Amino acid sequence: MEGDYSNTIVRNNFIYGGFATENPEPGEVKGENNEDVIIKIGIAVGPRTWFTNRYLDNIAINGQAVNNHFSGAFGYAIAVTSATNFTVEGNVLFGNTSFIGSRGPNCSSTDITPTPMEFVVQWNNTLNSKLQSDFHAIPDGDGLTCILPPDGGDYWPFGGNPNSTQTGNGSSPTSTSGTGSHSHGSGALSAGSKAGIAIAVIFGLLAIGLATYVVRRRAVTSQRRKLAMQSGRFEPKDFR
Repeated sequence: MEGDYSNTIVRNNFIYGGFATENPEPGEVKGENNEDVIIKIGIAVGPRTWFTNRYLDNIAINGQAVNNHFSGAFGYAIAVTSATNFTVEGNVLFGNTSFIGSRGPNCSSTDITPTPMEFVVQWNNTLNSKLQSDFHAIPDGDGLTCILPPDGGDYWPFGGNPNSTQTGNGSSPTSTSGTGSHSHGSGALSAGSKAGIAIAVIFGLLAIGLATYVVRRRAVTSQRRKLAMQSGRFEPKDFR
């Protein structure tokens, strides 16, 4: 069945949004991010959060998102809509956080775009699900990725380092793969790694080409030698 996430558990992820890129002054808790970076939805449950009604009444069922940790700037940490029999519990904020965003050009002119906040759910199409108590009810959870980060301003929290092995509670971040999870960092190769691989491939192809040329030349020479010996015209200097 499409959208069935039975036995899929998104848990124990440390998900980092955007942070201020300038150095804080004494007493400051928020600053600017020079690229205006946020994560629009930390964990999105249900297809309508992304695609509105493009896939009609499709829903996500039977999944879990538990014990995840969020820090930094987001539109929404978790958004739930068009889901049935989901469990979303034990998810918390840590360190400095902010929930920011503004209506973008892809936001519907008729649908309500909810104010950015940590945990949101559209209850009228989220059925038989167990959600933690601090979710905020919203009238419309369609297409929440339409929001854009604010244009400048002191909105981004200071602190946090997605590359650090230490988190706000002193534990090492762990990640369990699953649907809808977004975090800083990826398995993408760096430019240097890609260049190294490309160079290795080029040298490999050159080596194969050279080896092929040597083998073919030896085969041709051997064949010519055989023919010359059979005809009685063999001259060693002919096959140097």
